[in-house]
Amino acid sequence: MVRVGRALAVVVVTAAFLVPLWWMLSMSLRAPGLPPPRTIEWIPDPASGEAWQRLFTLLPFGRYLGNSLLVAGIAVPLSLAVASLAGFAMSQLAGPTRRALVIVSVVLLMVPVTALWLTRFLLFDAVGLTDGPLALIAPAVMGGSPLFVLLYFWAFRRIPPELVESARLEGAGALATWWRAAVRARRRSSRARTRSRSPSCSGEGGSTKLSSPAR
Repeated sequence: MVRVGRALAVVVVTAAFLVPLWWMLSMSLRAPGLPPPRTIEWIPDPASGEAWQRLFTLLPFGRYLGNSLLVAGIAVPLSLAVASLAGFAMSQLAGPTRRALVIVSVVLLMVPVTALWLTRFLLFDAVGLTDGPLALIAPAVMGGSPLFVLLYFWAFRRIPPELVESARLEGAGALATWWRAAVRARRRSSRARTRSRSPSCSGEGGSTKLSSPAR
């Protein structure tokens, strides 16, 4: 009975999200010029794809898609690498220094992203990055968000110290130790961070409007 209840709950929640999506798709397939339906119309009659054709004619969605793929393809792996390096470094520090950096990261996490837009615009404008995708890729050099650094820090703190120490005794340097003892042991965490970072790249859209003109 418990499994049946969970399955029903999953179906109800899924339907609650899928119904509005289906409604939007159905409305987009109505023939242009028709008045809005007076009742729920799950399947338009007649169905027409003219609205989609006109949409791609009016707006350069192909270029939009290409820019999004470019930014996500560079910013996501770059931000994950920087965030994991920072998190691993924090996990290896002494107690007082580690606690201070965690507190600083939490404080920075509470700063709204919108509060950074004006500062970013001034900095990017000063170095000439306001007319291209680098305005969106540049934040990845700082790990994207303090949240990702903290998530990696907490994940790396669970790695047994003996594993890191053994890598060092074998002559591994800092980067080799990070890769062999940390990243490989936390690949599942990295996949979760990748899924959470991808939409956040598109969430920089407000920053795009402020720092980069439409192309």
